[in-house]
Amino acid sequence: MKQESPALLAKSFLKPWYHSLEEPRRAQKSTLIKLLQGYQQTRYGAERKADEISTL
Repeated sequence: MKQESPALLAKSFLKPWYHSLEEPRRAQKSTLIKLLQGYQQTRYGAERKADEISTL
């Protein structure tokens, strides 16, 4: 198995962060959607009808 250089590994790890700096609104919306999807799967979220959230 080929091992990546630390610099290349760091670059690939940080790429999403750099992208979020270019488009912060899109990054925040994407993060919120992912958090809501997880919240919907909890008992607490289900009790509060998180699956019915349709707007941000």
